[in-house]
Parts: sequence; structure tokens; C-alpha cells
Amino acid sequence: MKIKYSLILKITLAAIFFIAAFVFCCYFGIEKYSEKYIYSDIKKLPKKDFAIVLGTNKKLKDGRINPFYKNRIDAAVDLYRNAKVKYLIVSGANPSIYYNEPEDMKKDLMAAGIPENHIQADYAGRRTLDSLLRAEKIFDISDYLIISQKFHNQRAIFLARFNGHQAIAFNARDTVLKKRSKKVRIREIGARCKAVLDIVFHKKAKIYGEKITFPDNKNKLEKQAENKLKNNLKNNLEIDNKENHQKAERPNFVIKEN
Repeated sequence: MKIKYSLILKITLAAIFFIAAFVFCCYFGIEKYSEKYIYSDIKKLPKKDFAIVLGTNKKLKDGRINPFYKNRIDAAVDLYRNAKVKYLIVSGANPSIYYNEPEDMKKDLMAAGIPENHIQADYAGRRTLDSLLRAEKIFDISDYLIISQKFHNQRAIFLARFNGHQAIAFNARDTVLKKRSKKVRIREIGARCKAVLDIVFHKKAKIYGEKITFPDNKNKLEKQAENKLKNNLKNNLEIDNKENHQKAERPNFVIKEN
């Protein structure tokens, strides 16, 4: 009986150690991996045509404005005004007519002076992973800037980069609400573990749909297609010229030796 309990204890301790090691590696591995792709200084931030503003609830339970939300909106406005981004995708949850993160963000960005045709709402960004995968599948964008708080950006960069996207991130100001901040960071531990599992198991977004193309991105795609056509015509012309040149060098008669 003692041997049986000893074996169970060893297995339990081994499982606890494995889980703790996995959590530690996930949390700090993501932090280390993402650091070279994240910016806090707007002056050092490279310009991007597109930015994804990751959503969160606008108001707290007591009715006050969520500082995480406000700081993301403020960061997006600053980046747009400083010509660091041209277009903004506001991506978040949209479970009911009473709770709509993308619509809230779009309205607040427009109120800050950003033109409506420079803002695209993504109403199916239920999770961070969904927001990033839909950027490529729905909006044909894989080179973009992510706007959120640092702890969130670290996980988002990990997910984006491991899905082949050329993403960087800008840190919005963090919140000073200690209780709220602590709760979010505890939840982040589990979210990072899930992010690693999502990559390992090639998790996809829950919802896709028809493609939506931004003006600049549409022009870029059309230009790429035009350049491809020109290159094909140029290559065909070079092949024809080469063949004609070879024909000109070949004699069209044969001299028979006596």
C-alpha cells in the first residue's frame, strides 16, 4: 500500500513540475521572442499602411471607461495623426446589439477626427488569434501594426509571426487600476499557454467570410498584377527575340561537299 501511495505521489509531483515548467516556458518564452518586434517610442516606430486595434470592453462593471480601451484608442489616434499608419482595422467581439467592441472603437476614432473610410470594423475578432488570422484571410493583409498594451502585444506578435505574418506592435499606455491590472495579468498566463497550443495544433479562426479590400491594398494588388503581366510580356518578347536571332544565325541552306 505504501509503495502504491509513493508511486502516486511521484506521478503527481512530476505532473505538477511538468505543468509549472510548461507555463513558465510559455509565459517568458513569448515575452522574450516578441521583444524585438515591439515599440514604445513612436519616433522609432516604422511606418505601416495598416494597423489592427485589438478590442476590449469599453466600460467597466461600475460604468467607468475601461482604461485599457481608452489607451488603445488614444494610441491609434496618435499613430494616425503622426502618419505612422494609414488605415485602421478595429477588431473585437460582437456578441449582441448591446455589446459591440468594433463599433465602439470605430465611433470613438471617428469622433477623434479619423475619416470613416480609413477605418474598417472586423466584427468577428472573437479572440486575438481570430483577429490576426482574419486580417490575412479577409482583408488580404499580412504586413501590419498591432495596437494594444505590452502584455497583450507580446502574445499577439507571437501568434502573428508564427502564422507567417510580418507584424510589429506599438504599446498603448498601461492601466493604473491595480486590481483590474492584476486580474488581466493572471488571465494572461492561461492565454499564453493556449496561444502556444494554438500554434502547435494549427488552430484556425472560428469565422471567415468574403474578402474585404482596403483602397491602398487594392491598388497594391492591382499594381502587382500589372507588373506581373508586364514581366510576362517582357519575358515572352525576350524569348521571341532570342528565337529569331537563332534563326537568323542558322543558314537556311546546306552546302554539299563534293
